[in-house]
Amino acid sequence: MHTLAYKHSNAHDDGIWSCGWGELRTTKTIDRDDFDKDDESDEEVQELSSDCIVTGSIDETVKIWNYDKATNLNIDKTLSEHSQGVLSVALNSDASIIIAVH
Repeated sequence: MHTLAYKHSNAHDDGIWSCGWGELRTTKTIDRDDFDKDDESDEEVQELSSDCIVTGSIDETVKIWNYDKATNLNIDKTLSEHSQGVLSVALNSDASIIIAVH
């Protein structure tokens, strides 16, 4: 059985025609206060991942969303370069490439 995890009203100005989902992987550099004096680096690199959702709409926009259980669904970017409604979106497994077709 499926349940609604989160609802975002007025996500687009018109209907959503396509949706894609992937895992966005990024790295974050953290300064370490208590680094080892013998270690050449005082920074630590952490790999982070979050769910990435891409929506395409008849309103001629593509929106890139980040989702996690703590902060729910947040718009990361809005791409508005399309001259017609977006009929289909797709993204690769690490969300580094997004394709939108109108």
